Amino acid sequence: GKHLHVARKVPIGLINTNWGGTRIQDWCPVSALADCAKVATSTRPTASAPPAEPLVSTHLYNAMVAPLTNMTIKGVVWYQGESNGGEPLSYRCLLPAMVRRWREAWAAGSHTRPTFPFGVVQLAGDVSADTLALPKFRFVGQTQGTGSLPNTNMPNTFLAPTYDLGDSTSPYGSVHCRYKDEVGQRLALGARKVA
Repeated sequence: GKHLHVARKVPIGLINTNWGGTRIQDWCPVSALADCAKVATSTRPTASAPPAEPLVSTHLYNAMVAPLTNMTIKGVVWYQGESNGGEPLSYRCLLPAMVRRWREAWAAGSHTRPTFPFGVVQLAGDVSADTLALPKFRFVGQTQGTGSLPNTNMPNTFLAPTYDLGDSTSPYGSVHCRYKDEVGQRLALGARKVA
């Protein structure tokens, strides 16, 4: 927000709606999940292996996103993925579906442009010990196999690359880097290009 304010010389308001350790399914409206119903979105527990947590999708969308769709906004930043790291194929469908459905909801409920910019923060990596799961997730899931944003599946989007910001000494794990100002600078640069 500060970087955009300085660059554009206009007031910038930020709405922070987050919940750590959540999956993309939690932030999707039912319609986005239906768009991807043919893609396995998660491994469901069997009767012999009960779930460790409730299998409730959409609850965070319903509680923390849908109530905001009557407000006019200029764009969104999405910083999530670790909890879906082992599911790049389902994420490849869910992320564009969520973006499309969020845009529809905001356009219907406010004066928000139906193609508002949508930024995605790439998951940071532990450059010394990254496993195959997260690089595959970054490429297949976060950029739909193109390696970049925007792409044909996600127009008017931008990617804030953070792979080089992996923080292996972070008390929160390497994907939760402490270099948030750098992440913010990269988001601002991407937003300035598409907004």
